[in-house]
Amino acid sequence: MPKQKPAKAYPALAEALKQNRNTWPVWWSKLFVCLDLLKYDEAIQACNQLMDFRMRKNMAANIPLLEERCIRGLVGGTLRILNDAKASGDAAAIESATRTIDRLSNLLQRLSSSISEPWIWQVFAFFHENLNRSALVLDDLLKEFRLLQTTKGWETDAEHVKRVVNAALQINAIYQQEGSKESEAKARLMINRLIKRIKSSYMDTASIPNEVALLEEKLEGVSTVE
Repeated sequence: MPKQKPAKAYPALAEALKQNRNTWPVWWSKLFVCLDLLKYDEAIQACNQLMDFRMRKNMAANIPLLEERCIRGLVGGTLRILNDAKASGDAAAIESATRTIDRLSNLLQRLSSSISEPWIWQVFAFFHENLNRSALVLDDLLKEFRLLQTTKGWETDAEHVKRVVNAALQINAIYQQEGSKESEAKARLMINRLIKRIKSSYMDTASIPNEVALLEEKLEGVSTVE
């Protein structure tokens, strides 16, 4: 990103792209400048352009993957714009923000098919939850939960255990909200398997992560539900 202030960098980047739209570093810089300036539609456009470049065999190796912090910032900012528009009651602003949300949804779909990382599904879950698309949140969290467990040796990595357990607790909360016997059974099975998998990785029981005790507490609560 240019060291200039974003407001000053933006017109220079726009002019550079008028001259040559195939220079990926300029698009990369424009992405972060647009995020700083809250120009989210243009930031989404930059993301899509960078992904297009990565599909070209002669360019893919040189172009970095879109960063997690960038996508999180884009999602959070776009949702804030939508919420502010709804709070204002401005129909034109709401329509504009809704179009941006649709563009962002398409970008996230595209990202999810090209980036096999747990964080993309965590972001998707946050996105869908804030749009009250509750039917999609569980599926997002389950995908995150499964991907987190594909990392070799995660059971003995304290930070990774926290991430896995946090995803499991979020999934369990949704199952409890559903309240059906089938959901309760799924919750018990998931938590039981997770407890056993983590415990089996420790010879010394004193070294078992504290998160296991939290899971056992949740399991007891689930098991007592009639």
